Amino acid sequence: MVLVYVWRVQDLLSPLGAAKPGIVVTGVVVVLAMLDGPVLARLNAFTTWTPARFALLMGMLAIGFAPWSLFPKLSLSMAGKDLMPAIALMGLLAASIREPRDVYRFVAVEVLGAVVFAGVVLTRYHVGPNGRLGSLVYYDANDLGMFLVCTLPLADWWRRRARHFAVRLAAAAAIAVLLVTIIRTGSRGAFLGLLAVVLYAVIGYRSVPLARRVAMAAVCAGLLALAAGTTYWATMDTILHPTSDYNWIGNAEGGRMDVWRRGIGYMMHRPVTGVGLGAFPVAEGTLSPLASQQQWGVGVKWSVAHNSFVQAGAELGVLGLAAFVGLLASAFRLARRTAAFGRATGDESVSALGDALCATFVGYAVAGFFLSQAYAAYLFVMVGIALGLARAVSVGDAAPAVATDREAPRIAAGRTDAPPSLEWLRDQP
Repeated sequence: MVLVYVWRVQDLLSPLGAAKPGIVVTGVVVVLAMLDGPVLARLNAFTTWTPARFALLMGMLAIGFAPWSLFPKLSLSMAGKDLMPAIALMGLLAASIREPRDVYRFVAVEVLGAVVFAGVVLTRYHVGPNGRLGSLVYYDANDLGMFLVCTLPLADWWRRRARHFAVRLAAAAAIAVLLVTIIRTGSRGAFLGLLAVVLYAVIGYRSVPLARRVAMAAVCAGLLALAAGTTYWATMDTILHPTSDYNWIGNAEGGRMDVWRRGIGYMMHRPVTGVGLGAFPVAEGTLSPLASQQQWGVGVKWSVAHNSFVQAGAELGVLGLAAFVGLLASAFRLARRTAAFGRATGDESVSALGDALCATFVGYAVAGFFLSQAYAAYLFVMVGIALGLARAVSVGDAAPAVATDREAPRIAAGRTDAPPSLEWLRDQP
């Protein structure tokens, strides 16, 4: 399901797309889950975890307020085809995880899908005169750059975890492929996301010695310097001169900051229901101050939000924005606490993966600030992996749960007087 919903293998391989693998795979997985009692029990238990609650809240808002959408049919269609399947995928993925090794397999599939997608893009598509890839499969260059940036920490985790030289070499090659593809997207949002990921790795990767973290950042910078050309750096240089860019407020009606300002206005105008799931472009063409120009024959772009936070707030209302922010924040916090638990219990793989997931969520928040990806399947898959990993390490003989971060060392020291609950990992408010 990860390869189908996130990396769109059916779109990369035309014959596979004709077989409707999304419907087939989803049906098979749902049937198997219904027949598996433990999976259903774990799925039900996850509804008490904060990230899952925020995800479910987003789904309920999307469906519950669809009748008040500017385009109800579109909102219901998007909820049924995109958002709800993504939330279901999150739950099924998390519930199917029994032990950390299951998580490692899902991460391997995630990285493999990213490398395959990037490889197809590199071999089939060419960089245009503007220094960017264009007319890609399913995702545009900005979206692809964002998802590849978020996958880099997972690929690096595999490189560090691998025991065999061949696997480490393959993981290093995967990182190189992802970086080259990110460069060819020419996405400024992806570049800022990459900076955020590298910065978090240097500051927040407590599972890696500081000297090695700095070396990792230096290697990443070196690869960028070698692979990126003058056109790429000229594009990135515009980040340092924001007021001269067309996206700066007042420079162009279709500039992103003007779109964001209008999007905030839609949220304030309809704070409870929003304009409806997927209906931001409709609001641009009907509620926007520019919409009246259409009666005089002036063309108005029905633009997307170009900001995941503005998208969630404008389309799902104030509560929808809170749910989206809460989903990201609680998933990050859960991954961070899982990493701390791994360090306390001496499980380096769990600790390192928790750190990598934190970097992924940081990259998603930063790059997503410039893209409309509030409901992407990629996000819900990452949340599902974080949920599954947290639960997997909190069960079993070696990992009784503890109540607070301070009590984690007691478990590592072999003390079992900590309360037998999941509160330390369950991210309750």
